[in-house]
Amino acid sequence: MKKLTITLLFLLGFTHYCQAQFFKAGIVGGINVSQIDGDLIAGYTKLGLNAGFVSEIPISDRLFVNLELLFSQKGSSTALKLSNIADDFTIVTDYASIPILIKFKDLKGGLIFGAGFSINRLVRNKFTVNGLDLTDNLMTGARKPKNWDFSGLLDLSYMFKSKKQGRAEVWGIGGRFSYSLLSFRRDNVAGVEETQFHNIMSFRTIFLFSGLLQKKKV
Repeated sequence: MKKLTITLLFLLGFTHYCQAQFFKAGIVGGINVSQIDGDLIAGYTKLGLNAGFVSEIPISDRLFVNLELLFSQKGSSTALKLSNIADDFTIVTDYASIPILIKFKDLKGGLIFGAGFSINRLVRNKFTVNGLDLTDNLMTGARKPKNWDFSGLLDLSYMFKSKKQGRAEVWGIGGRFSYSLLSFRRDNVAGVEETQFHNIMSFRTIFLFSGLLQKKKV
């Protein structure tokens, strides 16, 4: 009974704090256009999903902390034929990601600038050549991707204000650049030992549930 009471008091206090600080939460979805620096393939030729949950915790009127939990598909591919490599190959690296950013809001408009980092846990990897799955041959030992990848982030978004919700920010669009801070994999490319880094651009739509709950201004 005592533990239940403490838990309830904690939840009530946390809810009150979130309401007082105008805590925001929602979902985000879009695409990654990716390349791997160090695989001799130029261009953002690998498409993937970028989707999950987002929350915002304000520090001031202009500053807030942005926390996310995402499923993010990265990698590299010759699918768009932007290289002279004879064989077609695709490297797939899917991650569960936790981005943490500090964001600055332009109060006169809807622009939001952000910077931070992301902690990424590998959940799936695959290497196909000419349609054949060669993961067990080409992604083992020293060539196997590391379980953890750490990325630096730059973010730009625009949030639209809803007149129906008292000028609350309900949805927006955004772009993000992400780059591995450390090499996530090593490989022998054309006889040279290469360290490889994820290089990602993301384009996303943001929807904040909390904006729908905001009362209209009188």
